[in-house]
Amino acid sequence: MLGDDDLVGLAAALTGLPRRVVVLEIDERLNDFMRAAASAAGVPLTVETVDLRFPLPPPLLHAFDTFFTDPPDTLAGLELFIGRGLEGLRGPGCAGYFGATVIESSFRTWRALQARLVSSYRVAITDLVRDFSTYENWDYLVGSVRDDLPPLRHPPAGHWYRSALYRLETFEDSVLEAAAVDEATLYVGTESLLHTRSKQDVAGP
Repeated sequence: MLGDDDLVGLAAALTGLPRRVVVLEIDERLNDFMRAAASAAGVPLTVETVDLRFPLPPPLLHAFDTFFTDPPDTLAGLELFIGRGLEGLRGPGCAGYFGATVIESSFRTWRALQARLVSSYRVAITDLVRDFSTYENWDYLVGSVRDDLPPLRHPPAGHWYRSALYRLETFEDSVLEAAAVDEATLYVGTESLLHTRSKQDVAGP
């Protein structure tokens, strides 16, 4: 699990199905919670404090059968987190899963990412499930949306922030390492809600 503020790793470990789950997360608050919860439940969950801007620690390189990540929706963020996931896979016949929205990444971004996965990393995209994850309308999420246009001045009536789930598979010639990315565009891009809101704040009413 690469980045796990949704606690998917803990949920997976609680099913009892994986032999082991390793979570790589930079937020120590989340890490302390997951370690305590895993210890109390007696499940095979290990939590490592890792900054994914840097290569994986050697013991985690090419050590896993699958990875899961829900990365930032910028092209740089998607490619970095998926690339780190590929670094952790053993070799051919492994699988990776990742989330992507159309709220903060357009189909143009999806196309660019898909092209890089197939041509640069030489993996296959085997499955795509739209609206796989649905998120609560937390105050910070609703507050991120610009409200200076008439159609946007009413709070959403239902859950609107959804994420699709991709599955990819590796082959003998797949490139199992992360490419260098531009850290300046890692978390906030021109399609991000925070970018849209900040532009509105600068422009004023």
